[in-house]
Amino acid sequence: MVRLFNIRTTRIYCSYANGLCTDVTEVAARNEQHWCPIRHARPIRSPHRPAALPWHSACISSPEPSFRQLVSSPSGNQPDHTMPDIQVVAFNGSARRGGNTAILLSHVLSKLEEHGVHTELIELSGSHIHGCLACRKCSIRKDGHCAQTGDIGNACIDKMAAADGILLGSPTYVADISPEIKALIDRACLVSGANGGMFRHKVGAAVVAVRRAGAIHAFDALNHFFLISEMIVPGSSYWNIGIGREPGDVEKDEEALRTMQVLGRNMAWLLQKLKS
Repeated sequence: MVRLFNIRTTRIYCSYANGLCTDVTEVAARNEQHWCPIRHARPIRSPHRPAALPWHSACISSPEPSFRQLVSSPSGNQPDHTMPDIQVVAFNGSARRGGNTAILLSHVLSKLEEHGVHTELIELSGSHIHGCLACRKCSIRKDGHCAQTGDIGNACIDKMAAADGILLGSPTYVADISPEIKALIDRACLVSGANGGMFRHKVGAAVVAVRRAGAIHAFDALNHFFLISEMIVPGSSYWNIGIGREPGDVEKDEEALRTMQVLGRNMAWLLQKLKS
């Protein structure tokens, strides 16, 4: 009886000890494979056979892919170098269709399109858009729309919500932005905040046309919308400002055109990084 007890005790002890040693070895090997994937690029010739424990097989039945598999497999956690589908929408807040603000925006959009980004330019001129009424109904409804109807406000907000990047352009009126673009950002800002941050982590950039002075204040006003909406703002080689009075005058501002092109290139780069 004593001998039988000793045999059973020895078997239980040996089984537990062997299983424990096996598990410790396996954990160490997995850690080394995880932290040193290049060394373990080749698959193991004779993989460890799981011990007869109910929880052990569940832990290692799906081993991590090797370094070589991650590189060669399209489903691995490696960047996909195919061009992602990226959308940028631009809003021209000038009262002049096709004027200096639109020209500056078009230079940014052209550079974006060169990098495979899909773009759309929306002219606010000639359309009705009212300012925010501070009714706070958007916070009650929470449907991604402003309570006001009968103008293009909600259509613009829908475009902004669907896009990956947003460009806002404005002329300089009394050292500030136009009333059309101001109405849009006021309403879009409140609707976004009421619906959990609709524009969070999107890319945003501002473009300003000016005759002489006041452009920096207008530029700041547009950027404040991006920042309070938790958006990401790319830089350029200078402030995104073009000088001109009559339609087409900004084409003579060579530095402004270079600034717009650099902005488009940087915006495309940032969008591609965020998408991948």
